[in-house]
Amino acid sequence: LKAIESLSSLKQEIEIVEHMTKLMEQNGGKLPERNQQLPSSRPPSKPIVITDTRQFIKDNVFKPSWNQPTITLEQAAEIDYQDMIMRETRQKENERKKSAKLVKEFGDDDDEAEELKKQRDFDEFKDDHPRGSGNTGTKGYKY
Repeated sequence: LKAIESLSSLKQEIEIVEHMTKLMEQNGGKLPERNQQLPSSRPPSKPIVITDTRQFIKDNVFKPSWNQPTITLEQAAEIDYQDMIMRETRQKENERKKSAKLVKEFGDDDDEAEELKKQRDFDEFKDDHPRGSGNTGTKGYKY
């Protein structure tokens, strides 16, 4: 079968070789220079694709029309598991960096608690000592 199919292509090659020999005889043993300009009236020709269609059909008869998996489910699950672990470590690292940045920017919670205690103590002091009840020795009267 292959010999019969290649017979037609050999006939075409013989015709091409005969044409080339005629051109060489007309130009004194040399091939003529190719004209670089293609005629615009002629549409571009389609490329010739040489394939053995029978063999192609035989090879693809029992192939499914969808892409077959290249890895097993266990391998895919392992890949997804590794990706999940990597994402979790990145998230933990980002949270740690974010909390460190917030502590650096706004201070620690312990500092806030100390500041709040200091303000409450001062409020109690102000309640116990109203304004104007301080040193009155310069005004001429004593308590």
